[in-house]
Amino acid sequence: MTLLSEYNKKLRWLFIQKEIRNKVRDDSRENIPPVCTMQIIGGKKIWKMDLLEKPLIFNTESHDVLSEVELLFKFEAEELGDKLKIAQYGVNILLWSDKPQYCYRETFDSFRIKNLVNEGEWKRVMIRFHLEQKESGVTLPEPLCHLHFGGKQDVHEHCWIPTTIHEPRFPHPPMDIVLLLEYILVNYFPNETHDFRQKREWIDIIRFSQKLFQENYFEACQSWLENDDNTYLGHQCSIC
Repeated sequence: MTLLSEYNKKLRWLFIQKEIRNKVRDDSRENIPPVCTMQIIGGKKIWKMDLLEKPLIFNTESHDVLSEVELLFKFEAEELGDKLKIAQYGVNILLWSDKPQYCYRETFDSFRIKNLVNEGEWKRVMIRFHLEQKESGVTLPEPLCHLHFGGKQDVHEHCWIPTTIHEPRFPHPPMDIVLLLEYILVNYFPNETHDFRQKREWIDIIRFSQKLFQENYFEACQSWLENDDNTYLGHQCSIC
């Protein structure tokens, strides 16, 4: 079994588990399980996954504020042994609410916002997060892999956070769809998925993705901590 086929096999197992599949919105289930593809380019094994056009959407109706968590994800990486060297990486996490008191706040929002939300599906993005890897040639002092508020918005989101706010950017390890899924379960379904997350199969899959996507990053982090020519953040920001 190749590394890629093993990875996709683990994805397929995850998304048939009721603790996960039952939390995906009905019209989003046709997009699961997400699978990774590979191309040989210049003799290199290049992994790719693109969920930008077909995001995963998780139902969170029991939340006091939120109704959905939307996850858009894309990456490209080179297979090097049992790890990946990430070339391109981007994640958008959108937290939606369809609760009237949050979609339109009479004392804060303009009447125009009310009309726009009313013309849509009467839901609104409360906040969105963007995770990405710094692109080559960027001169901004941003960490190699980082998390920040915002990201490019669609016109129907009407996000509470202004589109012009992109800072601060915090160092953050790269994540694949599996590691992002763990964050969603821990943050939004902690009690009902507790037993599932104690299963050996789950732990092994998470650790498999950690090695693939994060081990190189944390090894680099350790080297930056040990290199006193600059600070940890300074080392990250100096990478072009």
